[in-house]
Amino acid sequence: MFNFLGNQMTAVSVMPSLVIAKYVDARQPRVTFDPTAVEHRAAYQKFSKTGKWSSGCPFKLEWPFVSVPALCQARLLDYYLTRDIELHK
Repeated sequence: MFNFLGNQMTAVSVMPSLVIAKYVDARQPRVTFDPTAVEHRAAYQKFSKTGKWSSGCPFKLEWPFVSVPALCQARLLDYYLTRDIELHK
């Protein structure tokens, strides 16, 4: 795609329609988010505060979720609601 500015023609890069996730080191495979794991909850908490993962997203995206943060939120909600209900029986 080109952008015409006056008499000059300037090339403008076009981003693909797909957003490519941040590169994750192949030595650090993604894992299934487990809300019972303290490390997983801590990683998600840090993401929710900063808006970014420390070294790329550590969790696998699973169906039917469209994003890893949505997956983490749903699993955490289920985990804490289940614990709350069990505590108040």
